[in-house]
Amino acid sequence: MKNTGNPASIINVMQRAAEGEQITIGFIGGSITQGAVVSDEALCYAARVFKWWKDNFPKAKIRYVNAGIGATTSQFGVARVSDDLLKYDPDFVIVEYSVNDNDELLDGSSEGYGEQMHYDRSELFRETYEGLIRRILSHKNGSGNAPAILIVHSVKNDNGRNFEEVHSEIGRHYGIPCISMKECVYDKFMAAPDGSMILPDGQKIGINDITLDMLHPNDLGHGIVAGHITDYLNDLKAEGAGPRRETGITKEQQLPPAMTPDRYEDVNRYNRLNSTPVLNGFTEDDAPVMEPFRINTGFDVEDSKKPGDDPVLSSEVRDVFKNGWHASKEGDSITFEFSGGELALMYRKSVNKPAPVAYAVIDGDEENRIRLDANFDEDWGDKAYMATLMYHGRICKNGSFPEEYTCADECASNTGERDDAAGGNDGYTEDLINDEKSHTLTVTIEEAGECASDFYLIDLVGKL
Repeated sequence: MKNTGNPASIINVMQRAAEGEQITIGFIGGSITQGAVVSDEALCYAARVFKWWKDNFPKAKIRYVNAGIGATTSQFGVARVSDDLLKYDPDFVIVEYSVNDNDELLDGSSEGYGEQMHYDRSELFRETYEGLIRRILSHKNGSGNAPAILIVHSVKNDNGRNFEEVHSEIGRHYGIPCISMKECVYDKFMAAPDGSMILPDGQKIGINDITLDMLHPNDLGHGIVAGHITDYLNDLKAEGAGPRRETGITKEQQLPPAMTPDRYEDVNRYNRLNSTPVLNGFTEDDAPVMEPFRINTGFDVEDSKKPGDDPVLSSEVRDVFKNGWHASKEGDSITFEFSGGELALMYRKSVNKPAPVAYAVIDGDEENRIRLDANFDEDWGDKAYMATLMYHGRICKNGSFPEEYTCADECASNTGERDDAAGGNDGYTEDLINDEKSHTLTVTIEEAGECASDFYLIDLVGKL
């Protein structure tokens, strides 16, 4: 365990399941949670953990919600968690963003901006991740409690890097148990002279046996991840045998003070369904989403036909290229009004090149406009790309943070230093924390020509 935390809320969910209540098991994260590269959806770690709940609590009706979306970070997760997960009232949630929140994986967006850019990106994801955790803990499900959370730290298998030091710090602050795949898996390979590991069944494997690309676990790798999670759950089940404990964060209890400025806890995702921008050449995408599909997790088919009992979310969560706006001609534009100092824009980077290039301008500031290049240099498919346009009231020109501004400026107290030991955000500058000024965003296509694809604006993340 990276952090043992307080597992009482997880034990309480198990006790309710043992008594035959309906329990919803939820997952949110990136492509590892989604189950990228597994040969069958039922073999991803999330489905295997769901199966553990079904097998161990046969009297309960267990619902399964997988809200993993590949190549996304907690910046998108905090904005979509209400729509994609919390509306299903989960009782137990696994959060997995420690690989994708790692600054190295931001498509080179920090290249050329030096150490300060790396620091500010890290601070951004510290704040978005805490906002995600606080948003989940602020939700009240049917039991009157907040969902129980387990944090899982995935890892890059080529260098052992992830964002778990930051994420586990947040986990400790909120008493959330954290399981580190770096400690459980990667470090074991690295500690062995021949780089091997022995599985419980006696099989000897190398690190290349659990992943094809040093990032995404294969079928065996997902089984190992799920095994470490279910081993922990087995321990909690044994510990919780006996009378039910009423635990968790109830309506009468309060979350501890935030560790960061906490500007992301209440941001939302906006698309054509909940916003009305001014369109000048852009048109709404009202195409239907892809057909839903189910996975073979052993869920009772008859139960799944009842309203509200669908065990699997897939099409409406993972089909991110929907309900946005698109355009293809130079001069086409779209304008939004938004408030506050945080704004990000998600658009499609396409493998069908050439694709248009647009520019985002905030409050008419052409000098600090942000380039939005829809051409994608990889070949594995189109990518939903998140561009941070404004952070703590400052425009992020071309994705970088202004040179005259660092997150440390905001973290300073009146004496010029942040009191990290205080554990709260009392030292943050009030005018930045409470900035609710109105702003205008205009996105205009400036480079198009003979393009093979259009410019697709998927979502805005902020407050309109």
